[in-house]
Amino acid sequence: MTPYIANNIEIVYVTQGLTAAQDRYRAWFINTSIYSRYKAGVDVILTTDNYGDCIVTE
Repeated sequence: MTPYIANNIEIVYVTQGLTAAQDRYRAWFINTSIYSRYKAGVDVILTTDNYGDCIVTE
């Protein structure tokens, strides 16, 4: 699930831009707590793949 979420955010970044990718990140992790157990792994993947700008805290 972690690679799927990270890939989903990266695809949004490539196709729609940074703001849309940040909104997608918020949808996965900030606006809901269901997927919180995957957050750390997704953050590592996004940072490793140079998509760290997508990570937001609010």
